[in-house]
Amino acid sequence: MSTGANIAAGIQFATALQGADLIRTQATIQRDVNELNAKYREIDAWQAEADGFSEVARYSAQLAQIEGQRAAIYAAKNIDTTVGTLGALNEESRLTGFLNTLDMTNQARLLGQNIRREARGIRMNGQANYAQGMIQASGVVAQGAANAISTAASGYGK
Repeated sequence: MSTGANIAAGIQFATALQGADLIRTQATIQRDVNELNAKYREIDAWQAEADGFSEVARYSAQLAQIEGQRAAIYAAKNIDTTVGTLGALNEESRLTGFLNTLDMTNQARLLGQNIRREARGIRMNGQANYAQGMIQASGVVAQGAANAISTAASGYGK
């Protein structure tokens, strides 16, 4: 058995182990970067919802202010706003404002959900890449072992 072949086989296998370790390290780093990016997107989702809800609050405050001003004007002129066409218009105006706030709230929630869905995709992509890296590393070790065995066997009997 050739000592040179055994040394070469050992070097081949050590190189394969080192290569596999680098692949694992790179896969781990990429998974961690994706996880960090997903967390940032989740923060973005929270912020998008908060911004939407703030907009709803501003809109609601404006509606209340307009309604209060309108009521003050009618009260100063001694007009009853609870009956007839004027009462129906006031109720329709309140209902429209309420429906607008519901729509704005729903839009904020949908935007947040879409951003969270994107974060889940980023996270899943990181996990898939990590798994692929681990499989690739195992393949490198197996191929390195096969090459080392072949090298060692080629020196057998020399």
